[in-house]
Amino acid sequence: MFLESNNKTDNKIHTLQERARMLHLVRDFFYQRKILEVDCPALSSYASIDAHIDLIQTQTSSTESGFLHSSPEYGMKKLLSMGLGDIYQLSHVFRKEEKGRLHNTEFTMIEWYRADLTYFEFMQETLELISLFLEKRESEMISYKDAFITYLDIDPSHASLQDLIKIVEKKSAIGSIPDLCMDSILDYLWSYFIEPNLGIEKYTIVIDFPSTMAALAKTYWNRDEKVAKRFEVYYSGIELANGYDELTDPEELKSRLQQENFRREVLGKAKLPLDPTFLEAMEKGIPSCYGVAVGFDRLLQLMLEKETIQEILSLPNF
Repeated sequence: MFLESNNKTDNKIHTLQERARMLHLVRDFFYQRKILEVDCPALSSYASIDAHIDLIQTQTSSTESGFLHSSPEYGMKKLLSMGLGDIYQLSHVFRKEEKGRLHNTEFTMIEWYRADLTYFEFMQETLELISLFLEKRESEMISYKDAFITYLDIDPSHASLQDLIKIVEKKSAIGSIPDLCMDSILDYLWSYFIEPNLGIEKYTIVIDFPSTMAALAKTYWNRDEKVAKRFEVYYSGIELANGYDELTDPEELKSRLQQENFRREVLGKAKLPLDPTFLEAMEKGIPSCYGVAVGFDRLLQLMLEKETIQEILSLPNF
C-alpha cells in the first residue's frame, strides 16, 4: 500500500514537471516568433455568446455579477483593435457542464492571432505548435463536405433534414440530439461517425465548414456553396485546434451574435446581452488576421498517454 502510494506521488510529480516544461516550451515557441504574450482577465461583465457553450456566472458583489470566460477571444480582439500586433495568451478558461475523459470544466487554452502569415502558413504554424507535444507527422487536408461524402456517402450541402434523420436511424442512435435542426444532426453525425476516422496516420486538417457553422470566421463562396473560412486539426480521432480567418466586419459580427442568441432561445437557453466594449472594438477595427485556439491540457494528456484529462491537472478542482 505504501509503495503504491509512493508510485502515485512519483507519477504526479513527473506529470507536474512535464506540465511546467511544456508551458515553458509553448512560451518559447511564441517568443522565438516575436508574438507578444497578453493576459486578458478571466472574469467579465458580459458573456461571449455561443448557442452551444454555456458559461459559469458568478456574483461579484451584492449588486453585480460576471462571467468566467470560455475563451480569451473577446478580450484579445479588444487588444487587437488597439494595434497591438500578433499576440497570444495561455489562460485558464471555463465551460459549464463540460466534464469527461477529454473535457474539464476548467482547462488551459492556448490562443493566438497572426496578421503576417497566409492562411496555409498559419495552419502549418498550428501543426508546429502541436508537434511540440506529439510526434511530427505528415498532414492531409479534407473539406467538411468531402469528409461526409467519404465516411457517410452523403453530401451535407444538398441533403435534406429527412435524409440526415434516415442516416441517424440507420446507424442506430448513440446518445441524444439536442434538437432536430440541420446543424445539430450534422454535429451528431460528425462526432460519432466521422471524427473517429480523422488524424489516424496523419494530422487531418478539416476546412470549409458550412457557413451556418462559421461562428466568428469569414465566409466565402466555393463555387456555388457558401462556406466558412475555418479549420480544425485532428489527431487519432480527437480535435486539437479550431482556427478562423477572423471576421472583421462589425455589422456582420453583430448579426452573428444575434443569430446565436436566437439559437439559444430555440434550445431553451437564456439570451445574453451583447458586450458593448467588444462591439466598439470591432467598430474601431481589428486587422485582417487568423486566430486559433488549442487545448493545452488535451495535448499534454495525449503526450503523456493519460486516460483522462483530470490526471494531468495540478489539482482536481471538484
